[in-house]
Amino acid sequence: MSEVEKYEGSGAVAVPTDDPWATGLEDFDVTTDAVMPRLKIIGKDATFEDNLTGERHNKITVVLLGLVKQRILWDEEVKEGDGPLCRSNNFNEGSPFAKDFPWRASKFERDDYDKGKDGGEIILPCANCALKEWGTNPRGGTPWCSEQHTFPLLMLDEHGNTSPAVLTLQRSAIKASKSYVTGFARTRTPLYTAITEISLNAQRRGSVDYAVPSFVKASETDRDAWPEYAQQYRSIREFLTSRRTKDEDTSDDEPTSAPASRGRDRDDDEPRSRRDDAPTTSTRYEDEEPPF
Repeated sequence: MSEVEKYEGSGAVAVPTDDPWATGLEDFDVTTDAVMPRLKIIGKDATFEDNLTGERHNKITVVLLGLVKQRILWDEEVKEGDGPLCRSNNFNEGSPFAKDFPWRASKFERDDYDKGKDGGEIILPCANCALKEWGTNPRGGTPWCSEQHTFPLLMLDEHGNTSPAVLTLQRSAIKASKSYVTGFARTRTPLYTAITEISLNAQRRGSVDYAVPSFVKASETDRDAWPEYAQQYRSIREFLTSRRTKDEDTSDDEPTSAPASRGRDRDDDEPRSRRDDAPTTSTRYEDEEPPF
């Protein structure tokens, strides 16, 4: 029997001195079992929040591994616990939820997709969907389907240690993202060649508080690490763009901008009642968050 170190105080636990890390997590593989955290933007506080730990940051210093473009569609009126009407992990193929999806506004014919591919999940081509066009949002003149910029990244602490995370931006945050990424695209330079500082600027529209990100190139990364960064990006991109079931999905969408201003009434005159004969398609992602 190994010796143990004695801890003072009530409820103290003795830990074997020959294995100080024997915490009961020996079977947990960080590389395969760990869930990648997502950074949410808390608009009213203009802070980033880690969805796993709840830790908040006013500014983050990161290595952006790359950009993954995605899409997401929310109902015009969203209640707590609601999931999106449709989402596209790869920006090209949408997975709608047929009972709620606004078929008429999308310009797709419901009957053409009632059974889905091979009787399974319905997949819609985003290129032919009208909901990505300006003027389709019932609450204003914006596109109803929101473009998303999803960044797999490495967060740097004050000691230079890194930890992976994912940050998704959309709506009012897209402009800042596009502006920053454009500089790298023009010179065909990978994002991971730079250390980037991202802060948030508090904004207010009416009674709604939100935050818009600001990107600053701080310095260059170590060239020797570039091949590893590229490989990490390819691996994470493959995961982020794949279609997943509810149990496999770990996304946590937190819209980062002010809601669209109210405009004309809904242009889709299709009844929104839940039809019993409507096919069940993609599973809702229970951990996605609505655009409050």
